[in-house]
Amino acid sequence: MNIIRALRLEKGWSQEDLAAASGISVRTIQRLENGGRASLETLKCLAAVFESELSELRENMQMNTTAGNVMPGSCLSEEDRAALNFANQLRRYAELEDGRDPQEENIRRQVRSERAFLIHIAFFIIANALLLGINLITTPQKIWAIWPLLGWGLGLFLHGLRAYSRHSRFLGEEWERRRVEERLKRLAEQKRTE
Repeated sequence: MNIIRALRLEKGWSQEDLAAASGISVRTIQRLENGGRASLETLKCLAAVFESELSELRENMQMNTTAGNVMPGSCLSEEDRAALNFANQLRRYAELEDGRDPQEENIRRQVRSERAFLIHIAFFIIANALLLGINLITTPQKIWAIWPLLGWGLGLFLHGLRAYSRHSRFLGEEWERRRVEERLKRLAEQKRTE
């Protein structure tokens, strides 16, 4: 009889009871009772719950480890494997984020902004052409399509300024930085005179 199952039955627990007491999934307990291998962490949890020696459980489970790491094909359940994969992907993503160059990030942001502006232009042209067509078909004597064209055109103009003025002299990042510095100097002078 499997040692995990024997110890569980000795306590009078179901697999669900053992899972709740140890923090190990029921699925993992089922796999272990069917002869699967256990990780060191799993064995530690089980040894604590059963109040037995880790070495005794380890011998009985015939665990294969190298330097505390679980060997490939060991007792990891599908849930554990999925969680481990997810953690590895998060770690890789964090490493990529940490290694980014701030100038490269600024360039990417600028290109995204320009792309959004170009998409805005395309929608502006298509929508206003449709509105003008509808206007000319339904009421050719009164041109009402000029109002959405002017309103949306103003929004498009402002979007273009925002998209392309970051690196220009007029209202760009440099202008913004100078304005902030000027106002901070004035604020500092006011505090000194008070």
